[in-house]
Amino acid sequence: MTWVNLEKIHRTINSERSGFGGALVKAGLSLSSTLFGSAVNLRNLAYDWGILPTSSSPIPCTVSIGNIQVGGSGKTPFTLMLAQHFQKSFHTAILSRGYRSAISHKASLVINDSLGIRYSASFCGDEPYLLAQRMPDLPVIISQDRLKGAALAATQGIELLLLDDGFQHRRLARDFDIVLMDGSLPAESQQLLPRGLLREKPTALSRADLVVLTRSRNPSSLIEQLSHYTKAPIICADLEIAEICGWHAKVRTSLDSQKVALFCGIANPSSFIHTVKGLGVNVVTQHIFADHTSYNLSRMSQIALEAKKKGAVCLLCTEKDSVKILPWANKLELPLVWPKMEMRITSGLNSWENWLNQVTETAKRRRGCSFG
Repeated sequence: MTWVNLEKIHRTINSERSGFGGALVKAGLSLSSTLFGSAVNLRNLAYDWGILPTSSSPIPCTVSIGNIQVGGSGKTPFTLMLAQHFQKSFHTAILSRGYRSAISHKASLVINDSLGIRYSASFCGDEPYLLAQRMPDLPVIISQDRLKGAALAATQGIELLLLDDGFQHRRLARDFDIVLMDGSLPAESQQLLPRGLLREKPTALSRADLVVLTRSRNPSSLIEQLSHYTKAPIICADLEIAEICGWHAKVRTSLDSQKVALFCGIANPSSFIHTVKGLGVNVVTQHIFADHTSYNLSRMSQIALEAKKKGAVCLLCTEKDSVKILPWANKLELPLVWPKMEMRITSGLNSWENWLNQVTETAKRRRGCSFG
């Protein structure tokens, strides 16, 4: 069972808050969470004690960006921010698992080169495609086997590897572990799967070198709680709109008071809805799909036609959704528009700068050394 399916179960069950049946199912899920937690603990102990082997990375410096929660915590924009920073000094690459890609589980490939992105979003996955689109000069590698992916990166002369969603993938050693946590999630979700949304208990933060809180409404309180589990610096970051992108220039400048049709297929749709409200738009239709949804022209044409009849001037979605629709977006009745989001550090700037310097010094010290 995938993380996405478990998350769907959690959200469905917790939407039914009353009744004997709901209470009984929740009790069963709590038992399942206990069993799940035991399995996770045993696996981590096996790595800690060397029973399960950890292989050294063939890259001079490897940085993992992950989380202990299922669902969106801002990993993709945070990875982009890191890539933009380190690309200035090192030959950097991003290694992604390529969730829901069509690539064989035995294959490893670089999805982009000097000529552009070599594969469609449906083939390589929406998140790797988005990363390659935003960072055209930086290799994005897909491999379900992190060791094979790192080996491929080494053949490209990579000096610094960003391991996307790598916190639980301990078979490949890393020099630094970043854990992102969505501070906006309700307290009831802070339980292990499938009762809650946690992949691991908060004690797992002891393995982190940096903890980043995103979307936190009360960071001081949450930082105090998390500091019991980790000695790593804890900083806060949030997403902000860099620009509005789309097909027609007339909708790029401002969407204030415009009628729009909202849709998205992401892990945390409430965060996108909150962002859209900040644009001052008038949402006439709203469609929420499962995370990593594969869209088709027939369904989207129906949504666009319905929205146009209600006066909408555009279809508004996330950037991750847009990459799957752009190849045929010009066939829709309405233009496709999306906010381009960027991550910004909102507190703990000194700790952030110190951490960046630590990674930089490590990568510089190992540059030119032989690994593997």
